[in-house]
Amino acid sequence: MDEKHASFIIDFETVKEQKQKHMENALMELYEKLFTYIDKEANIREKVRAKQIFSHKTGIPAEYILEHNTALHFEHWFAFDYITVTGSRMFDLFVREKQEELTKPMLDLSGFMMLMALEPVHIKAVEDDEIIFSGALDSSGGEREAVFFLKSSFSIKEGDTVFLRIVRAGFKNFIIGPPFAVADSDVADILSEIKTAGKEGRVRKYLKESGIDYLRHKKG
Repeated sequence: MDEKHASFIIDFETVKEQKQKHMENALMELYEKLFTYIDKEANIREKVRAKQIFSHKTGIPAEYILEHNTALHFEHWFAFDYITVTGSRMFDLFVREKQEELTKPMLDLSGFMMLMALEPVHIKAVEDDEIIFSGALDSSGGEREAVFFLKSSFSIKEGDTVFLRIVRAGFKNFIIGPPFAVADSDVADILSEIKTAGKEGRVRKYLKESGIDYLRHKKG
C-alpha cells in the first residue's frame, strides 16, 4: 500500500478509545452534577422522610444510617430509587430541572441510569476494579464484565451473590454506587422471592422499589 492510501486508514482502536474516554467523562460529570444538585436542592424534610423509609426497609436504625459504609448505600438509594412525596425520584427531578445544562452524551446516559436497579448477580471472578459476573435471575448463565465506577471500601469476592447497579457507558459496564453481598444461606430464598414478586415481566420494577430491602441480608 502506498503512502497516499495509507494516510486514509482509520485507526479504529484509537477512535474507540477516544469515544470511551468521552463517555466516561460524561458519566463522571453527570454523577457529580447529580450529587451536587441533591446536596443543594433536596428538601431537608424529604431527607428525613427518606431516612425513616430506608430504616424500615433495611432494619438499620435511623441514627446509624449516615455512618460511612451505610451512608453510601443510603445516598445512592436516595438518588436513584427513593420516591419523593410528589411521586418522583431525585434523579428524574434532576434531569427534568437541569436538562438544559446537560450534553447529549449525559442525556443519553441519563436514560439508562433511570432504569438502573439493584440487581442480583453471581460473581465469577474479581480482579482489581473489574468483575466478571452472570445474572442471578438469568437462566442462560451468560457472563459479562463490569468495572467499578468509583472504588471504595467494600469487598466482594468470587462465589458471592451481590446486589449492584450497572449502567452501560460506551463499550463498558460500570457499577454505580456500592454493591453488597448477601449471606450464602439466604440466596435461594431471596432469588425465589424476587422471581415470585416480579412475575409478568415486573422484575425490574420490583427491584427498583425493593432491591435495597435485601441489605438486611448483607453478608458478614
